[in-house]
Parts: sequence; structure tokens; C-alpha cells
Amino acid sequence: SKYNGIDRGLLASIFNAISFSAVLILLPIIARSISSINYEGALSLFTYAYRINELPMALIVGSIVTVMLPTISSAYLNKSKDDLRGIIVISLRVTIFICIGISIPVAIYAHQITELIFLSTNLTTTDISLISSMIAISFMFLPFRALLVLLFPIASSINATNKIGIVSIIILTTLISSSFILSNKFGLSGAMFAYGIAN
Repeated sequence: SKYNGIDRGLLASIFNAISFSAVLILLPIIARSISSINYEGALSLFTYAYRINELPMALIVGSIVTVMLPTISSAYLNKSKDDLRGIIVISLRVTIFICIGISIPVAIYAHQITELIFLSTNLTTTDISLISSMIAISFMFLPFRALLVLLFPIASSINATNKIGIVSIIILTTLISSSFILSNKFGLSGAMFAYGIAN
């Protein structure tokens, strides 16, 4: 603060930021840990499927956040609500359209993509089928995952991080409860579906 004291608002924002970032990192770890209770080798297979889903996330959302964040911040500082709303809406629409454009063909051709990537590995036919079904499920939820990742920079740039902590608790609760239920019923595919629902 201007009196060289600790700004409580800043501390709260930092705490909410750390909580939300930790939840995003913990989501796949929790899902694959719960799935490994019922299925041997679940950690590796879940990780393979998750990593393939990471590629478009890094390329698309990373690029959009890099371009969007300074623009949103300057519009917020200039108190231009129309510009701010316009930038956010355009960013969200572009993200959704690109993610849908990627997720539909990947979900349809998940098995062929998995075979192409893991052709020269020691994975069995069953393992490849499991990975391909998890890839298909994870890409069905790609737009939601992208929007979730975009939520934080948008909230940060308009100084609205106070609700992020609550969102983090809801996401974690949803993931843990749905992971136990769905992984018991559907195995690894259920765990990936629970991860998608949490997103």
C-alpha cells in the first residue's frame, strides 16, 4: 500500500491465483490417481491421452492469452466497457470455434491418431483402444477446458479474482466425486469423462 504496509486485496488476489493455478495442475493428477485404484497401468495410459490434449491447449489458448491479456488490461484501465466486452467476447468466440474445429475431427479419428502415434511402442491393442477412447472424450471437452483456462487471465485483467477461489473448490469437489463414481463404472474412460465434467 502507499504506507508500505501489506495490501490485503493484493494478498487475496495472489492466494486466489495460486489456488486456481494449483487446481488446474491438480485436476489431471487427481483423475489419473483415482483411476489407478481400479486399473493397473492407468497412470501411464491416462497421461498419454492427456498429453495429446495438451498440444492444442498450449498452441491455441497460450497464443490467445498472450494477445488478449494486454488488450483487456488496457481497455479496463481506460474504463472502456464496450471495448472490454468486445475483446472478451471475440476472444471467447475465437477460442470456442477453433477448439470445436479441432475437437470434432480428433474425436472421430481418435483411434487412427493413437495408432499412428503409438505404432512402434510396446502398447497392446487394448491399451491403444483405451487411449483412443480417452483422447476422444478429452477432445469432446476441449472447448470447456480452454474456456476454463481463459477464465483466469480475464478475471485477473479486470480485477475480479475474488470469486476464483470459490470456483476452484467447486471444480475440485466435482472432479473428486465424479471420478470415484465414473471410474468405478467405466474405468479409465470414466476417469477422463470426470476430468472433462470438472472442466
